[in-house]
Amino acid sequence: MRIPLHVRRKFDQWMPFISINLRGSRVRPMPIEALVDTGSPWIAITPKDALRLNISIKHLRKAPQYTTVMLAGIKFWRYLLKGVSVHMKDEKGGIISIALPSISVLWPTQKKLPKGTKNIPSILGSDFLTTAKLSLHFDPSKQIAFLEKQT
Repeated sequence: MRIPLHVRRKFDQWMPFISINLRGSRVRPMPIEALVDTGSPWIAITPKDALRLNISIKHLRKAPQYTTVMLAGIKFWRYLLKGVSVHMKDEKGGIISIALPSISVLWPTQKKLPKGTKNIPSILGSDFLTTAKLSLHFDPSKQIAFLEKQT
């Protein structure tokens, strides 16, 4: 089973993106686009998407480990949103749902949102690929990318 990805230019490089829906309590169910990033340890929802999904930081707890992280040169608090499932479509249009114990929601440590924060995409990290038993196939020279279910 394959899950197609969108390959597009971001930061002057070809990168794989996926459209996902998050389901959980206090999350507005609407699609967001996430960068598939094997260099990231976690799924991370950035402030732009947290606001769009109506995720309230005041209802979340900071992660006990790696409480602060750097992304795109900006320092963020890492909060945990528990009991979430990620939904996406396979190549035939079927819905795939992956339940996760938690995902990271990033919020800047500065009181005012730093310039450029709106340009940072949410991340689909290695934790998701491991949990879902998916492998990434990416050929930037041909602009082809997909996730494939391991058997």
